[in-house]
Amino acid sequence: MAQYTTAGFYFWMYLLRGGFVYGLVPAGIGLIHAIESIHNEVEYSIRISFEEAFQKHKDNKLLSFVVFFLTVISLISVYYSFIAVSPMLGFFQFPLVFFTFFAWIYYIYCIYFLAYPPKGNEKKKWIYALAFDTCIRRFFNSIIILATLIAISFLVRINLLVFLFFAPPLTIFLTKYIVPRPN
Repeated sequence: MAQYTTAGFYFWMYLLRGGFVYGLVPAGIGLIHAIESIHNEVEYSIRISFEEAFQKHKDNKLLSFVVFFLTVISLISVYYSFIAVSPMLGFFQFPLVFFTFFAWIYYIYCIYFLAYPPKGNEKKKWIYALAFDTCIRRFFNSIIILATLIAISFLVRINLLVFLFFAPPLTIFLTKYIVPRPN
């Protein structure tokens, strides 16, 4: 349990190290490798897992930016809808929240495919296309990932510290068997 807390701590540290906007992909991939080493009981430093992932994937800025930007805009629109009633807001809010959910599902697939790239085809364009294709073809798995993300997000209502330290490792732990590994 302490190792998961440590992994959650390093996730947030490397997310901040990447500038919060651009660190989402390297921090997520580092978390995948850290959780994998915890499950395999490998005596491998969690910090080293994050450092290697950060150095290798720190150039994946566009995906991190898009997910961060859509999340912030969606949260602002939801907050604004609580304080103001506007039919135009509802008209734009639904597609915005829908694309944000899709971006998070796409992000989960991307970080798994970037963490464990398919043999023989490790180009980022191909991995991004594979993640998009998997989101559509494995629609039921994508719905399960979305339900998992929404359920874990309710941890913030229970306790913010529990959310901060356990939500990232719990998300990877629960989605680990849902996302198919490419051959």
